[in-house]
Amino acid sequence: MEKNRVENSAKHWEQIQKWLYEGEETIYTYGLLLDMVVLTTRRIVLIDRTLFGREKGILSIPYSRIDSIGLYVKGFWNRANVLEIRTKGKTYELEFKRGTDCQGVYRWLSCLICE
Repeated sequence: MEKNRVENSAKHWEQIQKWLYEGEETIYTYGLLLDMVVLTTRRIVLIDRTLFGREKGILSIPYSRIDSIGLYVKGFWNRANVLEIRTKGKTYELEFKRGTDCQGVYRWLSCLICE
């Protein structure tokens, strides 16, 4: 797990620590256009922020509650790629900044929900 700390933004790593519970570890953190998504050993955490960086909401989805995921890689002129997370009640769209390894996120999430 120590290798993952290097790959994550230090700012994101610090922000998620207060939301983790005992025994839970962060696998990866990813900055979205305005938000942040965190993969932990037990759940995916979505942190919604305002334009000024203040947290305005947090959502936790246990991996066992995710029905399916989809990755939509946009064309050359678009700014972002979209990862869809579908649960029984809702579909969440995560817009990743251009240059983010969204395929890596998709692979990790696939492994975690298919266990």
